[in-house]
Amino acid sequence: MADISPLAALPAITGAGAVMLGLTTAVFVPMGGVTAADWGGVALLGAGLTAPVFLISHELILRKGPLYTSAVALVVPFLIRLGEWALGWAGAPGPLVLVLIVACSAGVWLTVGGPRRAQPPATGPGTTDDTGEGAGVPQIRGTS
Repeated sequence: MADISPLAALPAITGAGAVMLGLTTAVFVPMGGVTAADWGGVALLGAGLTAPVFLISHELILRKGPLYTSAVALVVPFLIRLGEWALGWAGAPGPLVLVLIVACSAGVWLTVGGPRRAQPPATGPGTTDDTGEGAGVPQIRGTS
């Protein structure tokens, strides 16, 4: 698959994973209590939410890199937990959960939105080679 673009290979990789998980589920999960509504919910979540998230994360990896994508993905479980609370499906998060949400958010901010390091000095044609004040700053040179 090395000669196929990453976006084109994604459905094949996702499909292979779905087949493996489906076989594992068929072998190890008792199916007696699974209703048609449950299967419909799984299909809806898979097609409606999971597949687009895979595409978005794949694009994020291509555009921003794996570190950025992983950092953003760390926030998702906390957002789900807060969403469940906001919708009334779960109780308010306790103090420990709130501390973990703040710690994780701070780590993500430091990774993707925190202070940036200084850019390395410019090199190449049109820059100075000295190490004094203004080193690495492009110089405008006259043509007289």
